[in-house]
Amino acid sequence: MASPWTPAYVLHQRPFRDQSLVLELLTQDGGRLGAVYHRGRGRKAPPLAFVPGEWQLSGRGDLRTAYGFQSGSGQPLAGQALFAGLYINELLLRLFPREAPAEGLFEAYGEALDALRLAPLAEPVILRRFEWACLEALGLAFSLMEDGRGQALRPGSTYRFEAGVGLLAAAPGQGWGGAELLALAEGDFSTPALRHLARALFAEALAPALGGRSLQGARFLSDPDGGMG
Repeated sequence: MASPWTPAYVLHQRPFRDQSLVLELLTQDGGRLGAVYHRGRGRKAPPLAFVPGEWQLSGRGDLRTAYGFQSGSGQPLAGQALFAGLYINELLLRLFPREAPAEGLFEAYGEALDALRLAPLAEPVILRRFEWACLEALGLAFSLMEDGRGQALRPGSTYRFEAGVGLLAAAPGQGWGGAELLALAEGDFSTPALRHLARALFAEALAPALGGRSLQGARFLSDPDGGMG
């Protein structure tokens, strides 16, 4: 009996034994999976990165066998959107081990790619929303409306972030303003200051899961407001 088709994106591929490839896949139901695909005579190359596809996978454990696929519709990313997509892929590969729970990430990934194709200049906002989806999938998301002690944020107060706790009151000038944090809670990225705040805050929240190491892809991101994307 043939295996069911598994919707997936190719996050990364590398050569493996003769004509084979090791693929890192983001799947709809299984999170990130590794698979070996043999490119024998007459077998086509895997789909391009950022293009959806469906795979037939067999086996269990750390590395499955991929023996069939069909490409879905979608255009590859280009230009600055391509660098943003590579950053997203690196983020997934660094944050989520194979077969780790990743609820909602497949959908968030597809939405981010679609948004990059339609509005590449909105890259910083698209990336911040995807970083937040990663925090939620990791169980590291925190409230942007209450501090770590359950008290409502005050627009005139200042707050700092503490891993595992969330936002805590800080001395004036030593953190982020409550009004700006409350704006982020409403999904407001309308000003350069809000976009810069989101970038710094989400980077700090993701740092423990990244082991304190920076992402190589971040070097190639642009930011129309100045600085890195």
